[in-house]
Amino acid sequence: MIWEEYTVESGATKTDIRRIVRKMMKNGWQPIGGICIDLHEDEARYLQAMVRTQNTD
Repeated sequence: MIWEEYTVESGATKTDIRRIVRKMMKNGWQPIGGICIDLHEDEARYLQAMVRTQNTD
């Protein structure tokens, strides 16, 4: 398999990122790696890298 598309999704809360990742997975995307938390001053963003693959069979 080859990655055809790559994106990083973000959410303001853990609930937001879970919802976004579930929606993306229903559209053929897969999470890759773990969740990253971007801390900036008093604000946090939850990030998840996502890929969509194509078969090379």
